[in-house]
Amino acid sequence: MQLDGTLQLPDGKLIAVVFEVDTAQFGTSFAIAGFADVIARAIEVLGSKERALAWLRSPVPGLGDKRPLDVIDTAEGRREVEDILGRIEHGVFG
Repeated sequence: MQLDGTLQLPDGKLIAVVFEVDTAQFGTSFAIAGFADVIARAIEVLGSKERALAWLRSPVPGLGDKRPLDVIDTAEGRREVEDILGRIEHGVFG
């Protein structure tokens, strides 16, 4: 499925996004909404849609070298990704 829409960042800025996802990973509309929230947070922290999408598609050591996209299909995975984004935002990498 292709997610195509506009996300509103916490600062009120609207950003258009288009993303391909395997909907079989998501059991509920709540999970899809959580997915969108993580993307919006990544854009906010990383400064651009392009950087955020590149990061979401790349292995992250804090996730056991898994890609954020591979773990955000669960509430626990979304929390882990949001925690890492918070650490990036505050310059805490260790």
